[in-house]
Amino acid sequence: MPANLNLDTLFRDAVRAIDAGDVVALESMLVAHPFLVRDRLEQPGPWLSDRGAVEGFFNRPYLLWFVAEDPVRNGRLPGNIAEIALTIIAAILRTDADHLQEQLDYTLRLVCWSVVARECGVQIELIDALLDAGASPDGWTVYGGRLEAALADIRRWLHARSRPTGRANAARLLARGESLDDIRVRDAVADDIPALAELHVTTWNATYRTRGPSVSLRARQWTEVFAREPRRDFVVVLEDATGRLIGFAAGKPHVGGFDGQLTKIYLRWEYHGLGLGRRLMEEAARRFLDRGIASFILFAERSNPTIGFYDHMGGERLVDERGTFTGAYGWRDARMLIQ
Repeated sequence: MPANLNLDTLFRDAVRAIDAGDVVALESMLVAHPFLVRDRLEQPGPWLSDRGAVEGFFNRPYLLWFVAEDPVRNGRLPGNIAEIALTIIAAILRTDADHLQEQLDYTLRLVCWSVVARECGVQIELIDALLDAGASPDGWTVYGGRLEAALADIRRWLHARSRPTGRANAARLLARGESLDDIRVRDAVADDIPALAELHVTTWNATYRTRGPSVSLRARQWTEVFAREPRRDFVVVLEDATGRLIGFAAGKPHVGGFDGQLTKIYLRWEYHGLGLGRRLMEEAARRFLDRGIASFILFAERSNPTIGFYDHMGGERLVDERGTFTGAYGWRDARMLIQ
């Protein structure tokens, strides 16, 4: 940096542009003073140091770190903060590409920690921008459960990007000569065990992108389910016109704040986005109610790319003793799912 320029003053002005979402002003500063994206702020003035934001994990910050608003300085982020981040990243590429990876990886960590980014509704978009630029979450450690939860959100988001859209699935359904009117719902029976085991394995592996239990193990598990007497659980399936199973849901009584538990709900990926998941949820609600069960809970993995479906179905996000949402949803009145 030229000796006649004050890095702290320039940093302060650049951060003000970040906080204001002023892309034009920020870009102008970065063109005039490219060292702003290369140098770290070694001795911040009162504008930053008086807020206690320069100790520990925010010591000697890069300019890019300020897009995370963690630690909290203002309690808000502009709606175009992802564009601001990309503006800084572009300047780094022009000036100091050798240190880009270091800046990206740590900024991604800060964004995942950032309560403000989440509450302002910009966290996923920021994560998107940083990952597209090459940030990597590999090798991170858990920090108070917040980072673990955010990493699950990243994995879910990445997987969801590869999932076929409802529009694409509708086009493929038509091309196969199928119709949603031909898909029927019914209660599963013991004769369904082989097909149910195959469906369970296929849909589980597709959802979590890893190899889970084998078909033979699932078949043994389902055999045990159907052999129980008396049974208060249920298993409902969707089948196409040929009798092929394409989805299923299972539920049982639950001890706790909810009367029932939806233990499983899976649908082949080529049938996602067609309203069939909603149909399964409605049928599950009917079967709970038929058994005198008025409310139910579901424990989902946060890395499940379809977890947002439960929000759309009116599920209440339940938090643990730390106030962290780990994937549990509750429906206090199952009737709300029945149209």
